[in-house]
Formats: sequence, C-alpha cells, structure tokens
Amino acid sequence: MLKPLFATVVLTVTAVVFAAQPGEGVWPFMTIRQTGWPARVPEQMEEVIAINAHHPGSCDEYWFAHGAGPRMELCEKEFLAVNRFRPLCERAGIAVGFQQGVTLGHGSIYSPAGGGQEKEQLHPFTDEAWQVGRDGQRVLMFCPRSPEVLEYEERYVELLCRTMNPVSLWLDDDLRMGMSKPDGCFCERCLAAFNAKNGLKLTREELVARLYGGEAKDDVRRAWRAFCAESLAIYGAAARRGADRVNPKLRIAYQSVRPYDTHSGVDNFPLLDALAGHGRTETAIRVGDGCYFESADEMVRKAMFVAYEAERCRASGVRVASISYEQECYTREVLHKSPEAIMIESAIAIAAGCDALTEYWWDAGRNEPLSYYDEFAQTVSEWRPYLERLAKTVKTTTLGGTARFVGSDCDRILRWNLEDELDVELARIGVPVTVQPARNNHTFYFTNQSLEELGDGDLERLLSAKVVVQVEAADQLKAAGGERAAKAFDEGRWIVFDFKKVMRRGVTMPTTSERNAMLDVFDRAGPLPVRMERTHRFRVFPRLDSENRVAAVTVFNLSIGRSFPARLIVRQPAGTVAVWARPGEPDRTLELKDGAVEIPSLPGSQIGTVFFISR
Repeated sequence: MLKPLFATVVLTVTAVVFAAQPGEGVWPFMTIRQTGWPARVPEQMEEVIAINAHHPGSCDEYWFAHGAGPRMELCEKEFLAVNRFRPLCERAGIAVGFQQGVTLGHGSIYSPAGGGQEKEQLHPFTDEAWQVGRDGQRVLMFCPRSPEVLEYEERYVELLCRTMNPVSLWLDDDLRMGMSKPDGCFCERCLAAFNAKNGLKLTREELVARLYGGEAKDDVRRAWRAFCAESLAIYGAAARRGADRVNPKLRIAYQSVRPYDTHSGVDNFPLLDALAGHGRTETAIRVGDGCYFESADEMVRKAMFVAYEAERCRASGVRVASISYEQECYTREVLHKSPEAIMIESAIAIAAGCDALTEYWWDAGRNEPLSYYDEFAQTVSEWRPYLERLAKTVKTTTLGGTARFVGSDCDRILRWNLEDELDVELARIGVPVTVQPARNNHTFYFTNQSLEELGDGDLERLLSAKVVVQVEAADQLKAAGGERAAKAFDEGRWIVFDFKKVMRRGVTMPTTSERNAMLDVFDRAGPLPVRMERTHRFRVFPRLDSENRVAAVTVFNLSIGRSFPARLIVRQPAGTVAVWARPGEPDRTLELKDGAVEIPSLPGSQIGTVFFISR
C-alpha cells in the first residue's frame, strides 16, 4: 500500500463541510472530473477527497467517469465500486455525479465491427449497430438510430441510477456525427429515414455527392444537418427514459465541442431539449474542445466558442440552467498546466459567458503526485470568490461589442464550419467582439463569409443595423440590396473597411494608428460599448445589462510582460462607482471621469475586472 501523502488531512475529512449538496434547480459551480477510474486506486482517491475537503470551495461535485459499451455486468461492477467513496464525498460536501464517456465512440476507424478481443469486451452488438461512412464502410462508432444502441443506452442509464444514484449525468462530447471530419451515418436505416422525412429517393452515393459537392447552396444540406441533430436527440431521449424509470428529476446534460461545426446540426437544441424531457426538467451544457496548453492566443480563440455557445443557448428557449466550461488538461503526459493558468483560463471563459466550471485534474492512471492536486485545490479555493462574483454578473448580462453577421443560409452552404478567423484576430487586438445571438447586438461586421451565407430576409435585418463591411464584399452586398443598400452606404450606416489590409494575418499586428482607425470606424457604426486606448494587446469582455449598460468589463493582458495603466472608455456604465477586482487582492475604487477609467497595471498574462455599481 502506498504511504498516504496527506495523512493528517485524511483524519480531518469528516469535520469539513464546504458545499451544500445541489438540490432541484441548483447546479454546482465547481465540478472536477476525476480522470482515470479511481476505484482501482482507492487509497489515493480517498486522499484526493481529503485534499478538496481541506481547501474549502475547491470542489462542489465530482464526476466519476465510465464509458458506455461494455457488457452490463461489467458496467454494474464499475458503478458499485465507486459507491465506496460516497460517504467520504458527502461528509466533505462534495456531490457525486457521473460522466458517460464513449457515447457513440471516440474515433473513425474503418474496420469490420465486432471482431477479435473487442467482441469479448463489448456488449454483443451486431454489425447493424455501427455507423456507415460516406464510402459505404462500417465505422467503429455507434449509430444513434440503431434499436440495439438505443436499448443499450436506456438500460445503461437505468442501471447507473439504480446502482450509483448520481445527482447528475453528463453525456460525453463524442455524441456527435463523426469525429474529425463532417461525416454522418449513411447506413440503410438512416438513409431510409432521411428520405422518408424529406420526401426524397436518394442513394447513398447521390446524397454524398450533394452534401460534399455540387451547388454552392443546397436544401439537402440543411435537411441533413437537421436530420443529424434529430439523430442525436433520439439518443438523448433514450438516456432520459432510462433515468425516468428510477429518478425522473435526474439532471442530464451534454458536453459540447466547437459550436461552429455544423455536421451534427447547426446547434444542440434538439438534443438539449430531449435531455430536459421537453421542458419537464432543466439541462445544462459544458463548452469544451481545444486549448490543451498554456497559450493566451488559444484562450482568446476558445473564448469565442464559449461566447457563441453561451449566447445562443440562453436565447434558445430550452431550459439550459447552467453553462459550464471544460478545462482541457486531461491530455497532460509530462507537465501540467499550472494551477493559476487553469484559473486564468477559467476566468476568461466566465467573462465570455460561462457561469460554472468543470476542471480535470488528478489522473489515477498516470501515478501523478498528489502534491500537484493539493496545489490545484488550494489555488481554486483562493480564486473562487473572484470567479463566483464574475459568474453572478454573467448570469444577468450579455457579452457586448460588435459581431460578425452570420447569414440564415449558413446551413445550406458547402462548408461544415462557420468559424471566421477574423473574429479571433479582432479580439486579440482589443476590439470588443461578441457574437450574433447576443441580445444587445445592433452592430455587425460583414465579411466574405457573411456574403456566402446571405439568405432570404437577411437584408431586412442588415438594413436596420449598423454594419462595417469588408471591402471585398461591399459591391456584391450593394448589388444584392439595390437602392436601399446604396442609401445605407451613402448615409454612413454601412461603412466599408479593408480588414485584410490592417490585420495582415500571420505577419504582424496592426500599427497603433491602424488599430485606432479601425476602432474609429466601429465607433461611427456603433459606437462600441467600451474602447481600450493602449498599444499593448488586451482582450476586453464588456458585460451589458438588459438596458445595454456596461455592468462589468474584464480585461486580459495578452502579453507575457506587465502592462502599463491603460485608459478604458466606457460609453454607458451601469453604475456611478467603478470597482477594480483581482483574485486574491482587495478591491480598488477607480476614478470614473469623463466616461473613462484607468485600468491599473496588470502582470503578464493576468486578468482583472471592473464592476460598475451604484452606491
């Protein structure tokens, strides 16, 4: 037996309670997924629980994880094994949740299904349970419409609830159609269902040809995206049925990936609605994918994904009660992200739109020193007051700024990803960038990609908005809009600007004068809710209340070096007092004068928030 590293902490675990068990309608703020099955090293897992108990606020809920696919008797054995930790978790105030991995499968390996050793380890699915790729070959991913797969999922979740009784169930992000490329399932069952639903008689070859080639816009692509989203919802409904047999109030939620990918549907709403029992319960979403290493630029990029998912979920009408952030550090092999780097990235995600956090840390399978986990838990505890304060503001605000216009034909086009690099490039130089679903947004920038996606009715929306138009798209937009578009340009509501000339992607950053000229253009169209006047690189996250007033602004210093104080213009602050908040530091009151505040010096790669309050 390993000698406990934190024996003195283990002895005090029963005396420490720091988080209330979540009840109905209450979702945890801080969840930790314990990667690697902890029942295989129970003594170490007990020390992990003790460490969290020793650092109040470091964890509200654990996810114990296990993949679907093995025979039920093996699943039951794993579910029961983790119950040994429940008393310790409950005494430490940590709720016991669960993450189902390997929902449809985590890979796209073309191979005959069910052969060799895998056959002995898996539930005895027939070949008909597996997806068929666009080339007609079987793929080692489950078909979400397979009766075998749906029956298995229903039984799996029912067994989980009867044996382990978790407070939550999160379905893994491999619940998508294809992994690394825009595939779907082209089995005979799916093909027949798609044709019947849409009144078509397409063969697999004909469907593939229209999805991935042919016309620039095709209604079949729109129908296929909707069909794939429905397929995932059918799988989610099976999970809901399994839970309802035992615990109808079980919170079931989904871990998403890049929201700009559209091969599984243009959004996750059908799946989320199914998980919520069509409005009977609440659901949640965890935004993930990417930023595996400590990189300021990648944090900014991932924050755009967060903003897009968060804003559209809150506007969807589905009961999405919690939007959590997935911290990608489970991939470590040698060196971890530092605990503070994890907290900085988490703060950025919250400023972008998340209101909860899901972190990976200890991995039973890699024999990691528990001293790392202790440092992590200590850092979470220290940062939590700041993170919770920011999250409370996020719940009642929307991300402000200018947004790229996404056309209503985005689901008919040939591309299967809606990301535009300009979004991230603008954000990296301090332009307050938001996303189209944001409720406060009335200012857009219109790119070549926007032109490609332009659909019926979009011009009417554009004509009532202020728009900065990429010079290459201006003539075609003017032609499409006729006299009214020409009038919009003449009146200055639509302004032409050459983003490519200024951004020079991959070469250098804009000069200060070029950046200011671009901000001037946005201000004429907007104006922008905030404007940072500094030559250093900052990412700014203004949060706007229901009256479009600036409730808070989070500032992230993208340089590895200390920034000098910077002037931040705030067009419509929500309060008369500006309070500067940083984790682990006392609040500072800033002078709000002539519609501006001076942001204090920030250390390299650090973050802070100005809250505007009334006293």
